Amino acid sequence: MRATALSGFASISASMAAMAFAPALARVPHGVAREHYRQGDWRLDVSRDRFSGAVACRLRAHGGRQIYRAGAVGFAVGALDMTHAAYRIDGGDPVAARSNVPQLIAQHVPIELGGLDNPSGGYVWIPLDKLATADWVAIEPRPGARPKVVRLTGMIALHDLAVTHGCTPDAVFVER
Repeated sequence: MRATALSGFASISASMAAMAFAPALARVPHGVAREHYRQGDWRLDVSRDRFSGAVACRLRAHGGRQIYRAGAVGFAVGALDMTHAAYRIDGGDPVAARSNVPQLIAQHVPIELGGLDNPSGGYVWIPLDKLATADWVAIEPRPGARPKVVRLTGMIALHDLAVTHGCTPDAVFVER
């Protein structure tokens, strides 16, 4: 009879111990914390996993038509074939977009976003260092086409803010 009472006590104390740990487990952080910042036409979204601390950042403008990735900004101008695209920064000399390809490859910029029929995905990629002091960029998708002008107001400030919020290295910047 005495052994039965002791075994009953052991099972009660085990369940009480499990209940004691339940509130501690409930305090484990979970979910994703999101922060959003805007400046000019640009928006920065910072998402942080509360459990692991992993960070994902997105810097974009115009509903994702311009996006930052891997040290460069991609500009979607609505044309499919960007092999003959050119751009001007703040009214400077025209630059063939393809002249940036060696630098973009070295930076691991995802310049091939589309399929075989449209490898560029309709984007012209310009290294961020070329845009660091720029107010605007005009992109001509093909010779003779009407250029698309994009204001860059706020982009550099938001990129700097992203870095202070843990958006480093550049691999944490996502497209979607």
